[in-house]
Amino acid sequence: MKKNLPRLPFEIQLHALTLPALLILWLFGGLSSYLPMFVSIALHEAAHLICVLLLRESPRRVLITPWGCMLELDSAPDKKNAVPIYLSGCAASFLLAFITPWRSVNIALGIFNLFPVLPLDGGKVVYTLLGYRAAAVLGALWLLALCIMCASLAAPPLFPVMVSALLVFPCEERELHEMRKCVKNNVEKNCR
Repeated sequence: MKKNLPRLPFEIQLHALTLPALLILWLFGGLSSYLPMFVSIALHEAAHLICVLLLRESPRRVLITPWGCMLELDSAPDKKNAVPIYLSGCAASFLLAFITPWRSVNIALGIFNLFPVLPLDGGKVVYTLLGYRAAAVLGALWLLALCIMCASLAAPPLFPVMVSALLVFPCEERELHEMRKCVKNNVEKNCR
């Protein structure tokens, strides 16, 4: 008598490039350095999945890709459930940093996912709490800051130039605001 296994409430799909990528890594000896990151990302996504199931949301699928895993939901989670779902993966990454030998991988994964840039977990939290416009602006500022930090590490003599460029942008915005005010009040003769 054949017993049917209980069906999962979501699909598990394997991306077409996953197996070839793993085979190439194995052939060239890179699998041992790749595996900790892959497992850490998989456990990060598993934490999201467990939280989704505990909060009775509807997962659609888990996609296993060469660069890790991705969880997709049927629809956006309820607002009260969204923040715990988004932060559960980062919490799992920080917890794994203390109980696995891959401490730096898990800390880096947790911190990276907290960046307030969509589609990362931190960006989704900002989007849930403050809306899309705030998430987009904050994300753009974070990316700009990250680019400046990376560029200043690569070329330290350019750091003062990059910081001064950041200080110029608010001045230009202030000038644009003054120009709009002049045009609005129809007193162009008093404008520069």
